[in-house]
Amino acid sequence: MSDRLRELALPIDDWIFQQMNDALIFVDGEGKLLRCNDKAGELNDGDVQSLINLLDFHQLKKEELPKMVDLPPKGGQLYKVQCRQLKKNSPLFAIFLQPVSMLDQSYEVKKILDQRLTVPSEGMVIHQEGKIIDCDDTLAHMFGYEKEEIMKQDAFTLTEEGEHEALHRLFLSFPEQPYVLKAIKKDGSLFYIEVLAHPYPQEGRILRVAIVRDITERVHNEKKIEFMSYYDELTDLPNRYYFMDMVKEAIEEKDGLAVHFIDLDYFKQINDTLGYSFGDELLKACAQRLKLYQDADTFIARMGGDEFLVLQRHVSQQSDAESLAKKLIEAFRKPVVIDGYELYTSVSIGISLYPEHGKTAGDLIKQADSAMYTVKDQHRNDYLCYNASISEEFEQMLSIDSELRKALKENQLELHYQPQKSIHTGKIVGLEALIRWNHPEKGRISPATFIPVAEKNGQIFEIGDWVIREACRQNKRWQEEGYPAVIVGVNLSALQFLQKDLGHSCKTDFRRNRPRPHVFGA
Repeated sequence: MSDRLRELALPIDDWIFQQMNDALIFVDGEGKLLRCNDKAGELNDGDVQSLINLLDFHQLKKEELPKMVDLPPKGGQLYKVQCRQLKKNSPLFAIFLQPVSMLDQSYEVKKILDQRLTVPSEGMVIHQEGKIIDCDDTLAHMFGYEKEEIMKQDAFTLTEEGEHEALHRLFLSFPEQPYVLKAIKKDGSLFYIEVLAHPYPQEGRILRVAIVRDITERVHNEKKIEFMSYYDELTDLPNRYYFMDMVKEAIEEKDGLAVHFIDLDYFKQINDTLGYSFGDELLKACAQRLKLYQDADTFIARMGGDEFLVLQRHVSQQSDAESLAKKLIEAFRKPVVIDGYELYTSVSIGISLYPEHGKTAGDLIKQADSAMYTVKDQHRNDYLCYNASISEEFEQMLSIDSELRKALKENQLELHYQPQKSIHTGKIVGLEALIRWNHPEKGRISPATFIPVAEKNGQIFEIGDWVIREACRQNKRWQEEGYPAVIVGVNLSALQFLQKDLGHSCKTDFRRNRPRPHVFGA
């Protein structure tokens, strides 16, 4: 015993000091080793002073609660370490190192792992390469066993066969993040677990403490979200995002392919007449019919509304795509039966080919869409392969659509009046109002060009109301200038006769004696 220790009067009998099962180290206020027992001398290869430095004595003496450390660092025996000053103002400190038992160690590791999980863990198991050494009741009940029963199992009997290879790899590594496995309960039912493991040596063997959580509900929710991201809920078909991905993959294969853009004919009229529920059933029935043509070379998806998409792989020539389009059209010649009601419908199909009509998924879908609209405008129940002229016509239509909206706001529309004479008297007995578009850059645009566009985009109703008001206003102005009253006829689109308030538009509603227009159906 050193003179320094004699001066400090070590508060323990030397024989007891050496007989202690736990390591005990005395240091001064600077952390310098004064004396240690034999148990402490066995640690860290006998270099006790380095051990003191490793424990960070100055930080250790500030902590009130015991500290858990691995000795040697990372993967060794777990020790509970505590430092205490022997007396107030005394320069003598004692450091206690107590090995943690296997059970206590597992729970200490559990605390560490719990901090790395976002929610509390559900069960704990200690195993060696999958063979269960110990577990808690929570884990046993999670798998449907009593604790005594599960002790006879191992990780391979508790997980699906397809997971065994992954388990072998996991036992050879120490993943920092939780890993997900498909597990098997005692009754044979499958569920999902999340496992976070921590290795530590015990009596010459490597064991693992693993925290296991039942995450079946979370996995099912994730799968539902994934389904909603890539599938259409109504028809169970892939959606357009999934379709885009598949087209991109097919393009990467540098092989010929075709995109078919399919639209159900007269679906809006069916929907409006028989109701949305009936319309949904019709969409599901049509989806089932399309699925009959899905195979290794054909991928079918729902674009949205009453529109569907078909990806056809390994297309070497245009006739290959046309052949499939003919089959799809023929398939819809048979009635669709919904609640015992036979309904006949047809489809219009636009086709685009890679790489002739586009080199990206977006371009191919756009060109097929343009071709489909051309079919709808002409005769429906048919198919058409895209060509450059379709794109030009479609772009012209979009341009007219955009500029026509400005025309109404900027008063670019005007009426011309065609006189109507009596063959008996030669006098003017009426006038027909004819609309013209006086474009500031393109000059006069014929109604044959912009009226069909207005009928498609719904502007025809606004244009029709404007024509009636303007014809009445002009007729009234002529009468105020002394001209005799005459009938002014206006032309209406057939769509306007479907308006519920068409009669209101034709009534006298501004000023007394406002003339009533004469309406011609167009």
